[in-house]
Amino acid sequence: MLELDPSRSQRFTASMAPWLMSGSHEVIQRLWLRAIGDPRYKPDDFEHSWAARYGIEIEKLAKRWVQEHGYELTDLGKQFFHPTRKWCSGTFDARVISRNGVPCNCAMDCKAINAFRDTNEATTSYTAQLAVQQECGGTDQTSLLIVKGGGEPFEVPVYIDENYRALMWDTIDHFWHCVETLTPPVPLRFPRIVPPDKWRRIDLDRDADLPNWADEMRALLDGWGNTEESARAYEQFKIDIKGLFPDDCGRLVSASYVVARTRNNSVTIKRRKTHG
Repeated sequence: MLELDPSRSQRFTASMAPWLMSGSHEVIQRLWLRAIGDPRYKPDDFEHSWAARYGIEIEKLAKRWVQEHGYELTDLGKQFFHPTRKWCSGTFDARVISRNGVPCNCAMDCKAINAFRDTNEATTSYTAQLAVQQECGGTDQTSLLIVKGGGEPFEVPVYIDENYRALMWDTIDHFWHCVETLTPPVPLRFPRIVPPDKWRRIDLDRDADLPNWADEMRALLDGWGNTEESARAYEQFKIDIKGLFPDDCGRLVSASYVVARTRNNSVTIKRRKTHG
């Protein structure tokens, strides 16, 4: 029987909201295991990654930058608890209290995103986090301070629809009820560890009792077998083209193909876009 371990359990934080709202059963399961302090929860080690370290450092620089350009910030890194949900908190990157002399009360969160990521998509994905922060910190506005691909930080206002807000809190409240009652919010799925001496042999050609995925597996194996040789040939063509491409050539065009050298000296092969 599961038991809540207070020494390992956590409160619900604003940063968990986007993951919960993703609807992914796997993600929700991990959040629940983490929240109840279950030893089966394993951190993904993201906090030790380059992306996490970069995000931490660029956040400091981005906030200094906007402060030097007319923003007045307060509550940097301050945690606030929800007025009625005492188990829920949000930690501000900053509260904007003035933009170029114009007073405001805005929860602002800094995010570093890939240069190729769509800004609107990124904004949407973090809306739930900002909605929780707004209610915990009692602000009138929310926004993201985005550093995209290492460029100059820019602020994006985030408007939260009331229907979305209601749905979000309904989801969070349901999830936290599952935490407090130790009720799995989704069917739990854990990888089954089977020792080698217990492994079985399956023969899809001769076994009388076949698994329900037998036809799908046969189709996948046929697909793999039919494309194996062409995949090998494809890779060899790439190797041969790059080997023949002159070291002093930056771009080669032939029919519908383009071979190009990037600034870091790697070679790419692409089809040219045609306009019909």
